[in-house]
Formats: sequence, structure tokens, C-alpha cells
Amino acid sequence: MSKKLKAGAINLLITASLLTLTGCVDVAPAGLTTRTVYVNSPAKTLTPPPPPSAPTATANVRDISRVTHDPAPENWPRVSPDGTRLLFQVFDTTKSDLSGYSIVLIELGKAGRKLIAGPYAEMPAWYPDGDQFVYQYLKSTKPIFVRTPIGGVGMTFISPSALGDYDDQPDVSPDGKKIAFHTKMGGSFSICTVNSDGGNFTVYIEGTSPRWHPDGTKLSFDKVVGNHSQCFILDLLNGQVTQLTTGDIDSAFPVWSPDGSWLVFRSNRDGKNHLYCMRPDGSQVTQLTRGESQETSPEWSSDGLIYFVSDAGAPTAMPAEGWTYSDIWKLKPILLEKN
Repeated sequence: MSKKLKAGAINLLITASLLTLTGCVDVAPAGLTTRTVYVNSPAKTLTPPPPPSAPTATANVRDISRVTHDPAPENWPRVSPDGTRLLFQVFDTTKSDLSGYSIVLIELGKAGRKLIAGPYAEMPAWYPDGDQFVYQYLKSTKPIFVRTPIGGVGMTFISPSALGDYDDQPDVSPDGKKIAFHTKMGGSFSICTVNSDGGNFTVYIEGTSPRWHPDGTKLSFDKVVGNHSQCFILDLLNGQVTQLTTGDIDSAFPVWSPDGSWLVFRSNRDGKNHLYCMRPDGSQVTQLTRGESQETSPEWSSDGLIYFVSDAGAPTAMPAEGWTYSDIWKLKPILLEKN
């Protein structure tokens, strides 16, 4: 589940660990941010090195490349339905409040960028027509959803006030008629939908980060089970809930492939947060990135590329919560068909 960083950093949830060694120096696990080492002497705190200049791809990736390269932290990439444009949020680190959040549009493969919403704007999601998008508007007392045209002016409030205590991470259905999101209700987060005009507010199940299946009949989402976040699928036709990941690790942000046959997600199962793919039944888990950088917020485009956020290239090691440096990258996964 993501956390909101209120002053100076992007909203990213990263789990870190602290290792205490006695008697000798050993190699720290991949998820280590700082460690205390005892070598028959008082404790010393070592500063971890900065991440590498680029994420490390596994053999399951054909290509990996940088999309943005800016000092301001960037997050939440969303590719247009035709795969030609990219929306993402940027945080101005000179600001000390939510006015630092804004949304930028770029034409993929072309130079330049356009500020398209903000300040007080984050978490964009495209409508299927590619002519408008919805985002989370932060200036009101509680965040609300706003729809605005691409290349146009004006904001249409989907609801005049918050539907819950914290409406977050909107995703528009394939037919453009509904918006899935999560909001806080009674102390916990729940998966909800609302019509694009703000009507028919429906609460389904506890969880966060819902994303529509390409046929509009299912939602992928994550939910905390015990002490860890796990990936799930909700079938909207029969109410069936299927848990896809388990264990003492965090797995989150599951996003459907364009044909609905795979999910890409973020997990710290090898110590740091990296990208993985799996089948909708939880099988064929395939690791895409590894190494000393960390990746999150995956987005699958219509041309089969996966866009994501990484701290690779940061001048110093990122904190456990709230990276102060992040760029957008993309990769082409190599996924095996079922036998």
C-alpha cells in the first residue's frame, strides 16, 4: 500500500531491513539500507552506496532504457491507450506542501514536456478515448477526483466532495463508464467504483491500488495480509476473490497486460523492490529486474512495453520511505507461453 509523502519526496512504499552482525563483517542482503557491524569493537554505522546508474535487467528482459532524466522525483507513469503519450506526476522539491505535485505530459520518442495539471495534482489515469484523463486533486480538505481534457482547459469535478476519507489511485474502466479507486473508510482502505459522472458509489472489499482487467470484468489489487502486502483479483461478476501471492514478503501494484494474460507487479522477495510478472492464477512468476536499484509503479502499455519508476542514478542511497530521486524507465519483457 502506498504512503503519501507530504514534504519533499514522491509517494513510494519501500520496505527496508536492518542487519546486525556479530564477530565479523559479512555481505549485507539486497534489501539493506543501513547496517550496524560489530568486529570486536563498538558499533559503527555504514552509509550504503548510491544505487547503480541503471536498473539491472534479468534474462527475461530484451531491452531496458530510460524515459526521463530529471532531478525532480517522478512517479506514476500512465501510457495513453494508443501508446504514444505518457502522463506522470512530478514533485517540486522546493515546495514544502502538496502544491509541489503536478502532472506532466510527454510525447514518447520526442523532446519536450508539457505541464498539464497542477499544482495540487497527482495520480493521473487515461480515459479510453485518449482525449481526457482523471486525477487526484489535493487542494480541497480531502482529495477528490477531477476530469480534464488533454490539450484543453477546465476541470470537471467527478464528485463535489470526497467519497471516502482519502480517495486515491483512480483507474478508468475499458468502456470509460466507471472509475475504480481506493479510499479510507472506518480506519481501513477499501476498493470502490463510481460512475464517471460521480454517481453509483459502490464499495467492494478492503484493499488498495485497483486496476481494471482489459475486459472490464475483474480488478487486480493489493491488500495487507498479516504484516505484508499481497496481490489479489476480484471478479466483479461473481464476487470471487483470488489471492495470488503469499509469504513473508511484500507484493503490490499488480497491473494487467494488454491481453489480460499476465500481471506485472512489484515485490521485495529478493531483498529490494523489483519488478516481476505472473499469470492471473499466480503461476509462472518471472523476475524482470534485480540488483541494487529499486523499482515500483509498473504500467503496461498497449505495445507490450512496461514503464516503471526506479531510483537508479540517484546521487545517494534513497531512504526507506519516500525517495527524493526517481526517474521513469521502460523495458520489454520476455515471457514464456504456457505448455
